[in-house]
Amino acid sequence: MGQGLTGASQFSDVSPGDWAFQALDDLVRRYDCLKGYPNGTYRGNRALSRYEFAAGLNACLQQIERLIAETTADFATKEDLETMSRLMEEFEAELAMLGTRVDNLESRVAFLEDNQFSTTTKLAGQVVWTLGVPWGGTAGLPVNDELTFNYRARLAFDTSFTGKDRLRTRLDTSNAANGSFSGGNLGTSNANLNIYGSENNEVNVDKVWYRFPASDKLMLHVFARGALIDDVLDVGSTAPYSYDDVPLGNAYNTAFHDTHGTGTAGVGANYMINDTFGIDLGFFSSQANDASRGLFAGNIALPIQLNADLGKLQLAVGYARTFSPGDTRDANGDISSTIGLSSAGTSKAAKPFRDSTGLGLATSANHYHLSASYDVSDSVNVSGWIGYTEAFAEVSALATDGLTALVNKGESANIWNWAFNVSFPDLFQEADVLRLGFGQLPTAARVQGATPDDDASALMANIEYRFDVTDNIQLAPAFYAVFNPEGRKVNDTMYAAVLRTIFSF
Repeated sequence: MGQGLTGASQFSDVSPGDWAFQALDDLVRRYDCLKGYPNGTYRGNRALSRYEFAAGLNACLQQIERLIAETTADFATKEDLETMSRLMEEFEAELAMLGTRVDNLESRVAFLEDNQFSTTTKLAGQVVWTLGVPWGGTAGLPVNDELTFNYRARLAFDTSFTGKDRLRTRLDTSNAANGSFSGGNLGTSNANLNIYGSENNEVNVDKVWYRFPASDKLMLHVFARGALIDDVLDVGSTAPYSYDDVPLGNAYNTAFHDTHGTGTAGVGANYMINDTFGIDLGFFSSQANDASRGLFAGNIALPIQLNADLGKLQLAVGYARTFSPGDTRDANGDISSTIGLSSAGTSKAAKPFRDSTGLGLATSANHYHLSASYDVSDSVNVSGWIGYTEAFAEVSALATDGLTALVNKGESANIWNWAFNVSFPDLFQEADVLRLGFGQLPTAARVQGATPDDDASALMANIEYRFDVTDNIQLAPAFYAVFNPEGRKVNDTMYAAVLRTIFSF
């Protein structure tokens, strides 16, 4: 009957009506220091000897001491308090100064929170200054070899909604549309500069791009404007030092990454198979905003690339299927030119099939790409690529007499390019690099039809040194040469000397 009872009620001879019940109950419940007899009785009316009183009092005091020790084990002792008081006196001035600094920081944080640009958007900028001069020339078109100064400026607004995604809206302007390194002056795209621009001092929204992770292994991309294949497909791993070259031709494989479909809309994905292998793929449409073309009737590209990270060795194998509907001419006779098969190749490699008036014809192509980078040591890297493009005429074109076929549908062209680069990172100081490059720009080795092939390989050699002046300023003096510009032996060798400055903020 008494099992499970606590306090004084556990004793069979104690009842709540007893005059000392509450005192006994408190001592048993709170301190558990009074015990009854083995038969479960307390015998409260029995006479108490002095020995029994001492034993009971001692048991209760010991229990109280134990409880106090348990509840105050982490409390500061008197000695601790005295030491703390002495230290506070010694460091009173420092503590006061620290308190002032904390107050100032709180004030500054409050000001920044009240006046910040955005809680979700960061602003990043880049300004590129190019001081340079080209000389040499293509047949019948001598180069204006004046020293010129050009610029390109970009402001990027990067917005994140989850902390892992990014919406980039970028503004761009430059004065290089008719600069000394433009195709209009040089008569070729072979000597194009990298990190350049074609705006005529007009500010444009050149990129609207949203990327977000669908899982730990899958990153997705959506472009409304300014979609470039190398925004999705990994280029930097196999071109770790050439990717930022001053000339474009030896920077990366332009016949694979700068081809039909780039410039406007696109979607893409990066999937990590494991720690070694990954796949990049996308769909790009450069005339997606044109009501007469749309997503699928204009310039399109469907590239895919397999990447391999083997430690010191990086590999990439790629394939792309592209299509272009060809150039058009408006009511005034002006040509609206579509993107070619490459950005730095010969004219024949960019648009191998043309009608008698010079309009580029509808063309489809298969692009094959292989690139690699190998760290020979911490201070030496070798990299390069080889590209092959097989293009097909999708329409026929007649000669001006309307009788003789100039291009027949289904005729093909073979286009090759390659490059070999040697880089010496951290040569004189941290983060600098000395670059040597040599390669063949995209050149039409064979073109069926009435138009002739390129009779020589357009070759480029470059040397440059890039180094940081500060964390935000980089200088890059460079010299490069193009042999057989436009794939013609009769053309003079073209040279260029450039000093590029990049400001980042």
